This record gives sequence, structure tokens and C-alpha cells, in this order.
Amino acid sequence: MAAMAAARPKLGLETLFTHTTASLDRLYTSRWVCRAVFAQLSGTARAVIMRLLYVDCAEATVRKWAADTEEARRAFEDALGALKALRVLRVVVGGEDGGRVAMMTLSPSFRLGLSAALTSACQVPWQGPEYKLQADHETTMNDIVSHMHDCWNNVLRFLVEEDKAAVPLSDSMRALVESERVDLLKKNDKNKMELTQKGYEFMLKGVYMQVWEFITVYLDTLSGSESGIEEREQVLDFLYHLSYCRVGDAYHRNALTGAQRSLLLKFKDLGLVYMRKKKSKRFYPTPLGVHLMAGGDGAAAAVAAAGEDPMAGEGSTKDMRIIVQTNLKVIAYTTSRLHASMLGMFSEVHMRLPNMVLAELTRRSVKKAVSIGVNAERIKNFLVSHAHPVVAAKDVIIPENVSDQIDLWEGESKRVKFDAAVLVNLRSESLTEADFSVLVADVRKVEEAEGNRIMLWTSAVKQLIVVHPGREGVVQQLLEQHRNDNVVVLH
Repeated sequence: MAAMAAARPKLGLETLFTHTTASLDRLYTSRWVCRAVFAQLSGTARAVIMRLLYVDCAEATVRKWAADTEEARRAFEDALGALKALRVLRVVVGGEDGGRVAMMTLSPSFRLGLSAALTSACQVPWQGPEYKLQADHETTMNDIVSHMHDCWNNVLRFLVEEDKAAVPLSDSMRALVESERVDLLKKNDKNKMELTQKGYEFMLKGVYMQVWEFITVYLDTLSGSESGIEEREQVLDFLYHLSYCRVGDAYHRNALTGAQRSLLLKFKDLGLVYMRKKKSKRFYPTPLGVHLMAGGDGAAAAVAAAGEDPMAGEGSTKDMRIIVQTNLKVIAYTTSRLHASMLGMFSEVHMRLPNMVLAELTRRSVKKAVSIGVNAERIKNFLVSHAHPVVAAKDVIIPENVSDQIDLWEGESKRVKFDAAVLVNLRSESLTEADFSVLVADVRKVEEAEGNRIMLWTSAVKQLIVVHPGREGVVQQLLEQHRNDNVVVLH
């Protein structure tokens, strides 16, 4: 099996697709939003933007820019479709000498915003003489990174540990994690909170996707009113600004808008920013906050490639280094109880040492994981994304026999499919085999006329018909019709 990379979508763009043109025009007045959107687009889309940045062009001419191959034309059309969905690219009627020609142009606000971003590439957000801060010698990089890890690991611990009251979690985060909108926890028969199917899937996702799920839920809670839409814009604008901050630098809270200042404590609970005190005038973006909108891609990936993973640290999920052996044994080098709980979702933990966990992938553990919604692909992605550096450098991270065995165990769970059905027992009618065949044939005619299947199984010997729920009335109606027409002779 070739090395697999965990999916790291570029977060934020899918949210922008749902905004109206007026809302996007307001967002694009920020050069940081324009710069981030531009960076997340495909190379083809970026090339189109650069060609149209200072001059409009006829649509027919733009379409000639694609290379003369089917694959290139398809990629070019996909790029144009994405730009139109983001309201970056617009088609207007115009041209020289008043001619009615379809012209392609950029959104005026995006054009101005991107132009400003390109001419200030070395600058960072929220800077200016009025926001200058004195040096803070009490806050260290270790404080910032430790806060980030503590916040997020407490969320994950809260999800998996039975004694949830012992986990230090703020009231707002506790309410968010337990909310029905997030759907990560549910009460069992003993009135205790346990993971839902979505909760199990959530635990095995990358940290960027985990944080983004919470932000998405928060965005969805904002009403469709004008004030709610503006608050959504403020959240996204704040996150895009964070993408271009420097980790370790302090920023003045007065540089934020009123709505963004109210978001500071929420982002602090999520580990996106660090503040020594709730009313502190300075805040520090964490590595998670800076790299979130890239989904772990882009800048974060470049930092990680340099050996400085932004999410690495004591107790973090990135600190778990896994080796999968050909005998289905899983060795995880970690000091965290949380990591042992995460491994236990799809494997059997045999031994836990101070700095290592020994587990085994078994038929029972994998099928149990599949039954609660954790599929084989998710399990393999988790093992790959947390692979030991020595193993990650190889072409094959998970041995082929192990990968195939996980797929086979998942397949076993899908061999039998259970569907609801209704059994129609006709033994009391004492039908002959010929009468039963006529009845079945008439039901099949109804199936052909409706284009829907009614019967799932029949037995002339046992005088039984199994039908989809709610369709037993068709059989009874036809049986009554046969009685009236004297087609069915009752003995």
C-alpha cells in the first residue's frame, strides 16, 4: 500500500460558498480575507485572477486560455466554477464601442482587496503606532503553546473519560461539547454521557477538522437576521486575520472590532489565542489559530516539513508516534491516557507503560469500530497521520497484509443487510399453488406499473409473502379482488 496522506481540506472556502454576494463583498474589503482565499484556490484559478486583476477580458477569449486537452479544459471549467461560486469572477455585458459582448471581470471589492494584499505582503495584521505594546517579559512561547494543548486535550479528555467532572473545562466549552447541535455525546441507559457514532468519528479526525466542526456549529447558531450575518462575517474575518499573524507576537485588543473583541474569550477556550487574563489588553495567536484556516495545509505543512509541527508538544495528538507491525500489533509511543483511549476505539489495548502503549488490531475490535461508524479508511488514516517518523519516511506505512485485513473485517460487517419488512401469511386462505401464482403475478404487475419493488420474498409452498413496510395493503386488496372475481377458489 502506498503511503496515504490524511485528508486536510482547506477550511473556510466551503463556508464562503454559502454567503450572499453582498456578504462576500463586505468580506472582500479585507485584504487578509482576499489574500487567504487567493492562497487556497487552485493554480488555474489563481492564474485566471492574476490575468484579470487589472483588465477585463471577453469570456470567449478567457476560455481559450485552457490547454487543448480534455483534462485541462475540465480543470479550467472547475476553476471558473469555483471563482463564480465565491463571487470573485463575474460575467457582465459590455465591450468597446458599446458592443454587447460577454466580459469576465473580478468583483470590485476583491480586486481592490487583493491588490492591497499583494502590495503589502510583508505586513502583518493589527499593526500601527496606535496599537504598539510594551514588551511582555512574563509571557513565553511555552505559555502560548501549553495553553493551546491544554485547551484542546481537555476537550478530547472530556469526550472519552467517564469522570467528566474531573476534566477542567470552561462552562461555555462544556455546554458546546454537550449540545445536541454538535452531537458528540448522548445519555445511555444509566443516564451517563457516552460517545455517539459521530463522536467516535470526531475523535479520529485531525485537530484542525475537530476545531473547525465547533466553529461551524457556532456559525450555524447565528440567526439569519442581518445582525447574525454580520457576526458570521466578523468570525471569518477574525480567523483569516489570525492566519497571517506571528506566533509569539502580542496584538492589541483595541485593534479589533467590537464584535471581534467579544469573540476573544470563545477563541481562547478553543485554544486559538492566549490571554493571561480575561480583560488583558493583549492577546497572542497560537499555532493552532494561525494555521487553522489552511486546514493543516499550506503554511502549516511547510512548518511541519521543516521539523516544527505546529501541533507537536507534550500530550498533543501529534506527540503520539505509532508503529504498525505485520502481526497486527500496534506500538504507540506516548505518555497520554487520552491516546490510549483513542487507540482503544478500534484495537485491543494489552499493555500500557509510562511511555508506550501496546495494542492489537483484532477482528472483534475492528468490527466493533465499524458498527459504531468508524470505517476502515478512517482507522488507516489515523494510523498513517500519527506514524512514527522512521516509518513515515518509508513508502509503506501500514503493512499491506494489515491494511487488507482491516478492509476484510469491515467487509464482513456489510455482508448482511437488515431491512424492515412485513410478513403476509396466507395459510388460512387455503390457496392452491395456481391461485398463489396468479396473486403473485398480479402483485408484480403493480410493481412494474409503479416502478417500485413491493415483494421481497415469496413461497408458494408455505403460502407466505414478504413485502416492504406499508405495502401489505396491496396484497390484501388484490386478494379481495380475486375473491370477488371468483379467480381464487377457496376450499
